Amino acid sequence: MKDNTENYHLEIIKCPECNAIQHGKVVHSTPFNSYVHFCVECNYIILESEWQQVKKVFVVTDADENVIGAYETEELAKIICKGNEEYCYEDHYVNKNEQM
Repeated sequence: MKDNTENYHLEIIKCPECNAIQHGKVVHSTPFNSYVHFCVECNYIILESEWQQVKKVFVVTDADENVIGAYETEELAKIICKGNEEYCYEDHYVNKNEQM
């Protein structure tokens, strides 16, 4: 039996409706890959024509390194951290080859 992980890959995407950053599953199918995802925040159905892959995210964590959220801009990460002494953030490139 074939390993199911070979039938898809994950991409970091942004919901066009609520701007939530999340993993989207790209299903490998013939003749084209399938890009359909339900937003985890607002349940909007993201189709291929609206698929917005994010290349860099700012991940906010608490003192115990639990992820609070992922944001597309540093400004948003700073807003979330403001007033929360235990929160910090750092940038992450989705594809290491695309670092500037």
